[in-house]
Amino acid sequence: MIAQVLKHYEAGLAPLEVVKEGIVAALSAEKRAKNLADKLSKKGLSSLEAYATELNAQIDTISGVNYFVRGSEAAAFNGKGDDYSYWSAF
Repeated sequence: MIAQVLKHYEAGLAPLEVVKEGIVAALSAEKRAKNLADKLSKKGLSSLEAYATELNAQIDTISGVNYFVRGSEAAAFNGKGDDYSYWSAF
């Protein structure tokens, strides 16, 4: 793989035009989540089944879920580097 630098930003805060779209999306999602949480809390629902019914959703159970993405574990766990490489990630 060969990489090419197309634009360089000086160290510091990112320019607004670069981050504006992400900020607007995050604030919009946060507001929608808060509105939904407020709406549901006013209904006084007391069980997962009640929330699922209200949201027209289905409850499902999944077993054997692993939160590690292949290749994302630290070097000590994927056979690269020494045992101390793991701690440098934190």
